Amino acid sequence: MRRFLLIVAYWMIYSTPIQLGFIAWSSWVVITTDETILSLSNDVFLRDYLPGIYSYFKPWLYSFLWNPLMDFVFSLPIVVHASLKAVVNTGLGFWLLRVART
Repeated sequence: MRRFLLIVAYWMIYSTPIQLGFIAWSSWVVITTDETILSLSNDVFLRDYLPGIYSYFKPWLYSFLWNPLMDFVFSLPIVVHASLKAVVNTGLGFWLLRVART
């Protein structure tokens, strides 16, 4: 169990630069287009900028997760959602790392 927690903790910590890149990309879209921080939702961003992933990812998620939950997640503003996710994910990773090492 301890090894699994270490793997999860390192995964959470090492994925932070990817998340920061995603935040920078979505922020750049907000700066350079007519979208605002609150109007650029996860759904709009994925549909417009990652259509290949969007066409497979969204139906797959809707096939086994609660549809109202997925509607809520896809309606969140991407810059805010990705920023909060990065902070929580990194913090949880460092906490898990400390727990797994003791």
